[in-house]
Amino acid sequence: MTGTTLGSYQIESELGRGGMGIVYKAHDTKLERTVALKVLPAAALASEDDRARFYREAKAAAALNHPNIAQIYQIDEAVPEGSPGDDVRPYIAMEFIEGGTLEDRIKSGPLKLDEAVRIATQVAEALKAAHAKQIVHRDIKSANIMLTSDGQAKVLDFGLAQTSHSTKLTRMGSTLGTVAYMSPEQARGEEVDGRTDLYSLGTVLYEMIAGRLPFGGEYEQAVVYSILNADPEPLTALRTGVPMELERITNKLLAKDAARRYQTGADLIADLGALDAVGLGASGAATTVIRPAVGPPSGSPATRQPWLVMAAVLIVGVVAGGLLWPRPDVVTPLNIGLQLPELDATITSDAAPASNLLALSPDGYKVAYIGSAPNDGLYVLDMTSGEPARFIAEGAETPTFSPDSRFVAYAWGENLYRAGLLGGSPELLNDGLTDIVGLHWATDGYLYYAPDYAMGIVRISQSGGEPELVTAPDTTRGEIGHVSPYLHPDERHLIYTAYSTSGYELKVLDLETGSDRVMGPGVTARVLASNVAVFAQGPELVAARIDPANARIGPPRVLSDKLYHSLASFASNIGTSDRGDVIFIEGLSHWGSQLEIRDWDGTIEPLRVDVNQVADFVLSKDGKQVLVVSQDALKDPDLFIYNVESRDTRQITRHPLYDDAPVFSRDEQSVFFTSERNGIADIYEVDLTSGEVETVYTDSRTKYLSTLSHDGRYLFFHFATGLYVLDLQSDGETDVVVTEHLEERASAAHPTGNWVAYQSTEFGTPEVFVVDYPTTRPRQRITIGGGQYPQWSPDGRWLYFKRGTSLFRVAMSPDAIRIGEPEFVLDGVYGKFQMLPDGSGILARNKPDFRQTRLIQRAIPAIEDELTLE
Repeated sequence: MTGTTLGSYQIESELGRGGMGIVYKAHDTKLERTVALKVLPAAALASEDDRARFYREAKAAAALNHPNIAQIYQIDEAVPEGSPGDDVRPYIAMEFIEGGTLEDRIKSGPLKLDEAVRIATQVAEALKAAHAKQIVHRDIKSANIMLTSDGQAKVLDFGLAQTSHSTKLTRMGSTLGTVAYMSPEQARGEEVDGRTDLYSLGTVLYEMIAGRLPFGGEYEQAVVYSILNADPEPLTALRTGVPMELERITNKLLAKDAARRYQTGADLIADLGALDAVGLGASGAATTVIRPAVGPPSGSPATRQPWLVMAAVLIVGVVAGGLLWPRPDVVTPLNIGLQLPELDATITSDAAPASNLLALSPDGYKVAYIGSAPNDGLYVLDMTSGEPARFIAEGAETPTFSPDSRFVAYAWGENLYRAGLLGGSPELLNDGLTDIVGLHWATDGYLYYAPDYAMGIVRISQSGGEPELVTAPDTTRGEIGHVSPYLHPDERHLIYTAYSTSGYELKVLDLETGSDRVMGPGVTARVLASNVAVFAQGPELVAARIDPANARIGPPRVLSDKLYHSLASFASNIGTSDRGDVIFIEGLSHWGSQLEIRDWDGTIEPLRVDVNQVADFVLSKDGKQVLVVSQDALKDPDLFIYNVESRDTRQITRHPLYDDAPVFSRDEQSVFFTSERNGIADIYEVDLTSGEVETVYTDSRTKYLSTLSHDGRYLFFHFATGLYVLDLQSDGETDVVVTEHLEERASAAHPTGNWVAYQSTEFGTPEVFVVDYPTTRPRQRITIGGGQYPQWSPDGRWLYFKRGTSLFRVAMSPDAIRIGEPEFVLDGVYGKFQMLPDGSGILARNKPDFRQTRLIQRAIPAIEDELTLE
């Protein structure tokens, strides 16, 4: 229709197409103005009822006058110039907006948090105005939100909305609205009200923050199933720096039950406004302070700034790892040897890194790292320039340099990007990733990476395009996934880490013949042209001569026995250059905790469990045994039993993958626990006498056990959001949602009744609640002002909880109703605690011991003569 007229409108160009028509840029010849003209197909008004409904609804929308709603000028029908007389087309003339759609803006990457909140607030203002006039949009999506040149949001297509009292407007027999943005009630074809628009706005807000939709799939049926049954991945797991309150707001918008959503736009606007008032730089974690303990040497400009930026390499491990414990402000040195000056910083990490934090450029002069000062994101430090590190992009993981050292690629959310070091916006290379594990920009023009933990290696051209599968796990050998690829400089041999039910090993793939072979034990190899590989073996960083053609590794030379890495996420923080430089993070920065018994009178009795680190613990009912999870940032956890009387420690599980979250069975002759033995944290049971392990419950979710009901029937666990229960008398076939709010965990079953205490961040900070299960009595909020790790007294009359490092208790009635106000008990309680069986005190961890962490640089050529294949 371009170049023709429709009524009084001269159509100039096409702006876009959608399921309900085509939008043109047109000139209003009567009023001499530019308009956006939406022309509907003739079949849209096939009957008089359709026509009457269309005009009724469009006229109602035309009455809306709001700065965040595209104004409707006219609704009419006309025959396009040159068309047959019976080709009558309904159309809507609307305000023409200079700018682009929010959908196009999101395609370039996730929005800044303050920008996302601002846009969501403006859309909520538009919905508030429309809902006040009983107008429901029913098709809120990023493609229907325009952003003006000055960033103002304007909602389109209110002319195709329906009043809340009218019948449904359908398209070709299906419910109106883009499937991915539909509310559950829309997907079921039910009547809707303003709360369905708020759900769709929640989808848009999630999309702005994460850069992707909360529910995706190749088929509409799969998307609808997820909308009705699945939970979106937490925003805080997809992007660092997302405040817990912002995640709570988004989750509330996306509640499947309309009654649990925001009921009005005004309520949402108030919460978004309060969020904006406190700032959007927080992620819900305590603030980490960076300061020099000893000033850097003077004289060289290169020594004046790097301490600040390089400290962030380690600090980001706090955010990425998702801390479980408090983080005291401890000053420990960060040293950089050889070409880099000695640096000092505050390190407060108590967890191993969740993803690789740094890379060294091939020319050896630049370090890319994930930092948090002054912004969360990717930085590049040129060690020859004397300038501070340059901020590249907000939010990033697993950086890697291009072979010419001029670009850096990185993962963010589900996307893969590359950015030039001289400026310009990052460029999207690939999307649809899950947990990118290892990334290498190779000299053959490809980027190699693992798009998930339980997949093979893929590669994508450095200029973009479709990814190509390179390896696949060998299930006959029990392999679960391939991660951390690195292409040998000969461009023929790809070396990567394979992990399986039996452990970790390095493999080599011949890209010409397609054959792959096991080289030997190791994780995350970096390979030099001189056939020297640098990789992790347990807590050690080693260098070894390799022969990739024959899949051989020579005797390793230990470079460090304190490599800062995580086997659970294959993050080893190793960078190499073409000339043989190696950088890595050395040292431990996590809990050096053991257990201690603390009586109410202040007496402390240390317990020395024969494990390196106590990550979790559970006390038996008689107080004579302690279940312990041994955790080291360098090793995977296993389960141990500590006998309080004999002081003996006995290992009860032995597995290279993650065993965690133990819970005693009712008779305490076995232990329930979770383990990633099949690539996901499923529930298992180990017999304490025979050591036999059986699978209790498995599905596609990562689960964390919390407690067992007093009668031994119900096993409570959490995953992402929500508290769940498994009925052990149902043969492990089903689980039930007990509560479904934000980060509900650390539950404790009442010693004699059906009540379960747990913590939830539904209201921002963790608070303690009590729920009655399996009855349906409404839950009770116990704390206001913070509460964590609830525990019942042995007689069930008191509920103890933590606030910071202080322990409080509150009296409870026989039917678990709070009586009175919480009272202070004692201070200095770090992390989890458990009540002693006689009620005389608690079992808890001692004060954490932080250790030195350093960034080290080594020169491999100095030791190459020592490395052989013999």
